Amino acid sequence: MDETGSRVTAHAGKRIRERIGVNKKTIQAVSDRALIKGLSHSELTGKLKRYIDKLYFRSETANNIKVYAEKVYIFKGNTLITVVGLPTGLKKIANKLFQSKKED
Repeated sequence: MDETGSRVTAHAGKRIRERIGVNKKTIQAVSDRALIKGLSHSELTGKLKRYIDKLYFRSETANNIKVYAEKVYIFKGNTLITVVGLPTGLKKIANKLFQSKKED
């Protein structure tokens, strides 16, 4: 881990490989990218924000949840705990919000 990077738990590494389909060497880069470029709770709206709120309250340790590339990355500080996919109905909302963030 570098100064700006993230740490990845064994469970999170397994979930990234399983749900995103990358090799072991790419896990750290995916985690770092999600932490830096992902949408934070304050940037979310509507149904997507309510879904993330539900995930936040369900997790006892999460304090930093990011939405990136149609996945939800659940962090505790800079440590990635797990990765879950967004429900199909929320992917379009997330992509639209991400595009508007990139334009800023």
